[in-house]
Amino acid sequence: EAHTASVEAADKSLEEITERRRQLEATQEAATTAHRQSHEAMTDAERRRFTSENDLRSSDEREAGLLERLRQLDVRERPFAMDLDEHRVARIRASVRIAELSDQADRFERELVQEERRISVLGDRRSDLAERIAANRDERTRVQSRRHLLAEMASRGEGFGDAIKSVLELQPDVPGIEGTLAERLTVERPDADAVEAALGIHLQAVLVDTSRTADAISRALPDIERRVDLVPLSRISPARCDPAGIPGEVARTTTIKPLIDLIHCDDQLKPLLEALVGHALVVDDLPEARVLVDRGVDRRVVTRDGHVVEPDGRVVLRAAAGREDGQGLLARKAELSELDDAGSTLESDRSTLETEAAALDAEHTSTGERRSELAERIEEIRTEQIDQRYGVERLDQLIERIEREQTELLVERREIEHRLLRCREDRRLLEARRVAAIEDEADGRRDVEGHAAEIMEIGAELEAVSLDSTRSRDALGRLNAELESTTRERVRLVSILEDLQTNLERAKTQIEERKARFAGYAESITEANGAADAARTVLAGMTERFASCGRRLDEASGSVEEANERLATARVEAQRLEREIHALEIGRREVEIKRESLEEAVIEELGFDLGAILDAHPSARGADEPDPFDRDLAISEAEELRNQIKALGNVNLEAMDELGDLESRNEELAQQLEDIDEARLRLRELVERLDIASRSRFEETFRTVRENFAGDSGMFRRLFGGGRADLELVPDEDGNTDWLESGIEIRAKPPGKEPRVISQLSGGEKTMTAVALLMAIFKSKPSPFCVLDEVDAALDEANVERFCHVVRQFLDQSHFIVITHHKRTMQSCDRLFGVTMPERGVSRRVTVKFDEVGVDGTIAEDAVERESEGS
Repeated sequence: EAHTASVEAADKSLEEITERRRQLEATQEAATTAHRQSHEAMTDAERRRFTSENDLRSSDEREAGLLERLRQLDVRERPFAMDLDEHRVARIRASVRIAELSDQADRFERELVQEERRISVLGDRRSDLAERIAANRDERTRVQSRRHLLAEMASRGEGFGDAIKSVLELQPDVPGIEGTLAERLTVERPDADAVEAALGIHLQAVLVDTSRTADAISRALPDIERRVDLVPLSRISPARCDPAGIPGEVARTTTIKPLIDLIHCDDQLKPLLEALVGHALVVDDLPEARVLVDRGVDRRVVTRDGHVVEPDGRVVLRAAAGREDGQGLLARKAELSELDDAGSTLESDRSTLETEAAALDAEHTSTGERRSELAERIEEIRTEQIDQRYGVERLDQLIERIEREQTELLVERREIEHRLLRCREDRRLLEARRVAAIEDEADGRRDVEGHAAEIMEIGAELEAVSLDSTRSRDALGRLNAELESTTRERVRLVSILEDLQTNLERAKTQIEERKARFAGYAESITEANGAADAARTVLAGMTERFASCGRRLDEASGSVEEANERLATARVEAQRLEREIHALEIGRREVEIKRESLEEAVIEELGFDLGAILDAHPSARGADEPDPFDRDLAISEAEELRNQIKALGNVNLEAMDELGDLESRNEELAQQLEDIDEARLRLRELVERLDIASRSRFEETFRTVRENFAGDSGMFRRLFGGGRADLELVPDEDGNTDWLESGIEIRAKPPGKEPRVISQLSGGEKTMTAVALLMAIFKSKPSPFCVLDEVDAALDEANVERFCHVVRQFLDQSHFIVITHHKRTMQSCDRLFGVTMPERGVSRRVTVKFDEVGVDGTIAEDAVERESEGS
């Protein structure tokens, strides 16, 4: 226990020394922090000095660059004044020439107007005649197409059922078949719907001579499945209607007519018609038919638009609407007749119009020569005038550009002078900043030296405390060694006590053995009673010895009892000591756990490893501390230090590396800024050169295309057979034009019309003008291929002919792929690519030459087979 007390005292002394050492280390760390901060301040001042010096050098370089740019501006400004005077003189000369050309143009224009008025009358007459010819041609085409369609439908038996067609096909083989009823009837076109609604399915009735013809038809067509009406003409008897069946006030109505009066036929069929529709009446509309039936007219009433009202009140709407029942046959026949008459009339009109057109063309040709001469002269003057105007515009643009460049140079000079002044002001500020940085650097160096001396003093004191801690640790080690020796002696005594207990147990065993021996001795005594008498003599001599042994036995028994009592006492004391040792061990373990928790908390909160510090400085454990430890004060100081640490924020350990990176980045950006300034100057010069080159190239191309489009032998005159056109630059709101900014306007004057912009032309004229411009561009710069997608859709036959003729003139330079539906364009092509459908739902591409296509549009079998083999 004394050794344990000594160890505890040594531990306490070591803790005091360790606390003192920790305080000294904290002081040393604060001094180190101050030293580091002073060093950082000195480094920052040195860095600012370096930065200021670099900025000064950069400022000097920028100032030199600005002075060089001022010198370059002086060099660029010298030739501007001379060029400006030359351009102004040239502009005055061009303006005078434009005025002279305007006077000449006005004089020729007045003469041309007179010629134009005379030709305009002829042109208007020719245009009106052309429109009439085109309308006549379109109408003839429509009539022929419609007639061909109706004739083809009639030849195919369109409108008749399959069974009727089969019976009609027997007409050459079976005598007595006269055809259908519809084929023998004729009606006017407006009356066709009413007649078809009244006759209905009877229109498909097949007329035969007698009933015996039906037997022959039945034998020829044994498998017929649909209904076929056969009408024997020999057995038809008339059944006329009774006019008295119509009320008088109704009969006097002029809009009501008997239906049979609308049908024209031969006398043989009149009895049949009287039987079928002799009782039917025709009215204008359905309400009028309903009035007739409501008034008691016991007749079938048919309206002209194809409705039927039966006498019993049943109404059939659009009774003539179904072709599957043979409806439309009479209307188709009546329309064919009308189309034949219209075709004859149109053909007669076409001959008259063509004769008149030929006369007008001859007159137009004879009177247009003078106008052509005047137009050519005016065109020459206008061309020269446009050139002069273009020269004036170009001179104006050059003058404007020179003035603009002079203004830009003046602005740039002012900007450079301003930047030069600002650069010099920045240099003065940088010089002042460099001087301040040098002073801060000197102050920081003095602070660093003072903090270094303080750190050395604290280090010496900390070394002394560390030596005391080492001594205390040595003393504690000796005490711990003595404590361990005492513990080993205690363990030895405990072992001796256990041996004594073992001997005691052995003595008890001997006592028991001796008691057993006493029992044996008693038996021996009994056995020896016989010898006792003999030994009494001996007993008398040995009694004294027996008494002595008894006494010794009593003494031994007393000693054994005392030993048992001491053994019990020792066992109780040993148990108590074990309990105390166990309690002390538990307390020591709790203290160690608490100490470890405190050390972990200190490491987490303060970053100090107290165990490592004590192990590194063992002498701190034995030093004496004059003042007792104030826990509350230490806690308050620790809390204050913790708040100060939190207020400092996170320490950026990579700040120096980041500073170096930023400095290098700053240098790179400065270099890039200089490169950008240099590149900007080069780009400005390049843009100016490109602007001049673009204007020159565009001007040259525009003139070429304009000549190819609007010249005397230009594409516009070729396509239109005359007229004139022009390409013009669209001026802006101020009336100025720019070759690269202004739009282009197309003005066209087709023969016989007034000049106008392209948006005011008709569809065909727009197409022809656009084709003329396209061909003018091709003529100036040909392309190997050209795709034209239905450009002839809005053109008539004459213009399509001109279009194809012009396209063929470019075949030596380009290949033309034309997508078209116009037959005349197809005839001009060298090869056709089409799609045919030999089977329903299966299409096939066919490539043929035009001579392989028949008049009716069929393709030669050789071409189809060749395409099939190729696919």
